Amino acid sequence: GKYLAPEMLEDFHTVLEVRRIIEAGTARLAALRATPEEIRQMEWLLDQEEEKYKTTWINQLDLDFHKAIVKSAKNAVLESLYSQIIGL
Repeated sequence: GKYLAPEMLEDFHTVLEVRRIIEAGTARLAALRATPEEIRQMEWLLDQEEEKYKTTWINQLDLDFHKAIVKSAKNAVLESLYSQIIGL
């Protein structure tokens, strides 16, 4: 099986902590700033994601859904931070 070395696991947990903090605030901003079209896009992605989770755990739809939330927050710094976190 695959495993992460202890130092990689620590980095992974650190990134997850930051991601949780950023995503909570980003979701709040998106809820306030999203256009009706952006909301429809996120709803569609969430519906697609639910179907996809029946066969896989992590997928592109999940990433697309979270990117849509970040975009809807309309904050360039958050977009930059999130793209850096996803790239790790």
